[in-house]
Amino acid sequence: MEEKKADKDDDEEEEEEEGAESSGAGDNDDMAGEGSYQGSSGPEDEEEVEENWWDGDDPDEIILSNFTSIATGHEAGGRELILDVFKGNTHEDMLECNLLSGVSIEQFFDDLRGKFERLEIVPTPLELEDLQFGEPNGVQRYIDIYKECAWPGEGYRKDEALEKIKEYRKVIEREEEEQIEREDEEREREIKRQKVQHFD
Repeated sequence: MEEKKADKDDDEEEEEEEGAESSGAGDNDDMAGEGSYQGSSGPEDEEEVEENWWDGDDPDEIILSNFTSIATGHEAGGRELILDVFKGNTHEDMLECNLLSGVSIEQFFDDLRGKFERLEIVPTPLELEDLQFGEPNGVQRYIDIYKECAWPGEGYRKDEALEKIKEYRKVIEREEEEQIEREDEEREREIKRQKVQHFD
């Protein structure tokens, strides 16, 4: 009796599969006849997409608690560095731009070290991290100081470089203060001129 029941279930499954195949074929025929749909004929037609931390993996496998931000940029083009602690990958995300693909931790830090050695990224002491404000030539001056002190390599004179950077920064700060004072004086003169014109 159990064998008959199993055979009956198998027959029903086969009929359902045949029905699904025939109805699917009809749907495709209708679509092809209308000429309004042209789908991909297979995986070979699909454009290869570079993996990134957001859609490179199956979204069901992304566990946000495994991700931590290790650095955050600002404005358009700023970079956020994201670490996948479970998979051991770092991902670089450009703010308000397309996402970049993930790389292994070793490759990421090798690339980062190379950028520091070539001074594509310019290291500065923490207290000088605002150097980008008011210093159009500031970054180039820091690069020159590092090179004067034998950057990179074993002969690099770190203390000397940091001292020169601090001295340069003091000069810049004095110039910025003088510029602010000049602007304030000019603003006060303009206000006085406007008051005189108003009473005349």
